[in-house]
Amino acid sequence: MPPLRVYKNKSEHSRTVWSVAIPMSQGGYNYHHFISPDGAFEFAKQWIKRFYKECVAYSCLQTIAVNRLSVEEHGLIQKLLRTRCKGITKAQYGWLRGIHERQEREW
Repeated sequence: MPPLRVYKNKSEHSRTVWSVAIPMSQGGYNYHHFISPDGAFEFAKQWIKRFYKECVAYSCLQTIAVNRLSVEEHGLIQKLLRTRCKGITKAQYGWLRGIHERQEREW
């Protein structure tokens, strides 16, 4: 995935606008525009944090042995695999980490 871009540009009204270009999985970029650089960099920081959490959750998900799970845990794993952990919540992330740590202790 191409890197996230934050840059300064001029709009039609000759006002300085800060833009954050987020790469999309289909190709191209999704643009978000801000008046102040602080807002743009805060948005970029939050996006990077969320992207990192999704990547960590997906790599953790691939190491879980599904045959040792309860029905509820198995449903969560299937849902996260279908979405590749996009939009994972704090509760789901905590549950996933708990399952992963429990299975590490059992092995």
